[in-house]
Amino acid sequence: MKVPRTVLTELTGAAEVTPVVVDTATAAHAKALVRLAGQAVASPVPVPADEQAAIELVAVLAGDGRVRSSIAYRAAARSFIADHLTDPTLSATDVAAAVGISERQLSRILAEAGTSVPRHVLARRLDLAYGMLTGTTTGVRATDVAARCGFTSTTYFSTVFKRRFGVTARDAMRWQPALTM
Repeated sequence: MKVPRTVLTELTGAAEVTPVVVDTATAAHAKALVRLAGQAVASPVPVPADEQAAIELVAVLAGDGRVRSSIAYRAAARSFIADHLTDPTLSATDVAAAVGISERQLSRILAEAGTSVPRHVLARRLDLAYGMLTGTTTGVRATDVAARCGFTSTTYFSTVFKRRFGVTARDAMRWQPALTM
């Protein structure tokens, strides 16, 4: 995985970052990075990886304790969200509890990155739905994809999907346009 040196320096505060070997059996952030990378390359559904989460996890691992705790918490929160994305009951309370901070602190940390738990979850669910609809699977219904991606309302799914991608879910299945995410 390549991370621009300037980005890593900005996140870690270190002038130089040396390669790091970590044990995924004991390092939670390393486990999260492995899961994230695995989902990006091994998934049968072409879902774009959460690049910012991956960069933050690398920074935490390479930072040797120099990374701000907010970055580590944000990376952990994004990882937890990725692991529980299809759970329709996923909430900020669940994420905060899993990360070990208050909901208010989680809100502040995600706000630093210009997002919130609901916005991040929605964006990742839409990415997943788009990948499922335009992937190699045929004969899948948009309503089934919505449910598999954690949406409890097909109407809401249809509205936010069209707003984000500029086409309906049905059209995305049919035409598989090359949209930028």
